[in-house]
Amino acid sequence: MSALHKRQVKQSPGGREIVPLQEAKLYLRETNSDQDDNIQLLINAAVQFMESQLDYAIDSEGLIYQYSDQFESNEIKIWHRYIMEEGFVVEYWNGEEWVAVEDTVYRISISDMPPKAFLRSGQVWPTPSLDMESVRVGFKVDTDHSFIDDIKGAVLSLVAHQYENAEGTTDVPPRVMAVINRHKLHS
Repeated sequence: MSALHKRQVKQSPGGREIVPLQEAKLYLRETNSDQDDNIQLLINAAVQFMESQLDYAIDSEGLIYQYSDQFESNEIKIWHRYIMEEGFVVEYWNGEEWVAVEDTVYRISISDMPPKAFLRSGQVWPTPSLDMESVRVGFKVDTDHSFIDDIKGAVLSLVAHQYENAEGTTDVPPRVMAVINRHKLHS
């Protein structure tokens, strides 16, 4: 599997769209179906931009994947403040697929700031592939904090901004930057 294919797999962790096409069309007040392909391209570009700025991939149900190149120490810091313990998983890329690390190898502490996954006594992390971003931590976020709504709103704002500026523009609306700054991973 090529690195490009691996990256595409990473972009939609839960297989659920952040902003469906019909929701974007409603936001844009676009009823003409001949613009569907263009709008979908704008949605995809907006989601990729948000993920690159936030440093994690996310789906509509609040599932986040945080990536790093390797296991670097006895702990992995989770750079998100609304983490939930339910569904937490540490995975590594073995060169062909994502493999979950047994939960007997580590424990998590969501009460620490930032939350962390710690190696249990006598355990070692597995050896991932030497590809970039070969380690990922997947977790749900508490969606009661309007996190998903913020991300969706930013994606819709980017889509509208690009749709209205058909010639293309490189500026980012202030509302979008505010969402990025509020939810960006800080190491």
